[in-house]
Amino acid sequence: MSMPIVFMFSGQGSQYFQMGRELFENNPRFRLWMNFCSKIVEDLIGESLVDIIYYRNEKSEKFDRILHSNPALLSIEYSLSRMLIEKRILPDCLLGYSLGEMTAAVVSDALTIEEGLVFAVDVARTLEESCPIGAMLAIVDSENIINSYSEAFANCTVSGRNFENNFVVSGLLDDVLRLQHFLESRNVLTHRLSVKYGFHSEVLENVSEELKRLCCSLNFRRPRYPVYSSVESSKIEEYSEEYFWRVIREPVNLMNAVNKIEKSGSHIYIDVGPSGTLSTSVSYLLNKNSSSKKIEVINQFGKDIEWVSKLESQLTTWLVS
Repeated sequence: MSMPIVFMFSGQGSQYFQMGRELFENNPRFRLWMNFCSKIVEDLIGESLVDIIYYRNEKSEKFDRILHSNPALLSIEYSLSRMLIEKRILPDCLLGYSLGEMTAAVVSDALTIEEGLVFAVDVARTLEESCPIGAMLAIVDSENIINSYSEAFANCTVSGRNFENNFVVSGLLDDVLRLQHFLESRNVLTHRLSVKYGFHSEVLENVSEELKRLCCSLNFRRPRYPVYSSVESSKIEEYSEEYFWRVIREPVNLMNAVNKIEKSGSHIYIDVGPSGTLSTSVSYLLNKNSSSKKIEVINQFGKDIEWVSKLESQLTTWLVS
């Protein structure tokens, strides 16, 4: 029996300008779906998403305006998924991380891509209009460090658990910058994500009522594929009314979600995000005795066509063996 395939979708912080550029220029199906999404977004914000991603900005620039990055990330992941599915690379289940949970809902047909993009834009507008500026900081160390430096962490909240010795905190911008400076002065490796808001933390409480209203306005259908939640670390049979409020507000736990999937046997994990970040995390999460495999579709180093070809070749090898 061949290993089931998991499509994984990453969240805010994994986006960058020029993501998927080589595919956009050379793969007609990827380009078709990106243009399709771009037209929807242009009707919502008055700007071409394709222009924003590929023609107006250099790769080295920070892609952190959420009105652009929210729909851009959803569009990239959706277009990559459509490209894979049209190649008959079909998922057996889906796993979303933060905003990637919206992509999972769309790819599972619980929502349409139009509904997903409208939601992504509406959330972005709400944050830009009313939410205080925040930040998210990835920390390469054990969470025990919080107990060692409790005062430094006082105004920051654990917002994501990726794998052992790799977690994320969120907070107001000044508090996160202060923590980053403190940790780096003690040789603790950190990385600030390209995000201007403190997702998965109390920083969002300022806009909680409006975000809950947006979440409750979503009309879900039953998912076509099994979907695993990285917030609840369980399989979603049906989406509840306020589910996406929890996705936005509650901490992400990729470790528990992957462990839940692994309990049902070995899988092939395909990172359908733009950076390969989830593929990297899974490589740390898999037990050394696991037969599971992981691979990304594209990453920030370019050579998209080469990576897609490698993916197809590896899948043939893994599924035959």
